[in-house]
Amino acid sequence: MITQAGIQRILDLLDIDVTHIALDAGTPTEAGLQDEHFRQALTAPVRDGAISIYEVYLDETQGNGHTGGIALIGQGTDTPGTGQLFSIDPVNIDKTSLQSLTISIEVSVEVG
Repeated sequence: MITQAGIQRILDLLDIDVTHIALDAGTPTEAGLQDEHFRQALTAPVRDGAISIYEVYLDETQGNGHTGGIALIGQGTDTPGTGQLFSIDPVNIDKTSLQSLTISIEVSVEVG
């Protein structure tokens, strides 16, 4: 069984490793992103027990167009295609230059 201290250590390591969020115009798969159209470095996540919450704010000039998937990237840079895919989530978001958007992704570690 993983202890509470172990869960916190796992989240600590993830918080160091996960560096960027990427938006994909297509549908991302474990093989990669199809058409990455936006990437941004993440700020430090918020911790709520055994959950790390990663958030990014896009102003009216960022990430416009259709987004079919969101990915968390580990050890990435600001250059599309760099780093390792940590998680992928299909979405259906159409954003215009008249909208801002906040994306929040929760990563939890559970004993079970």
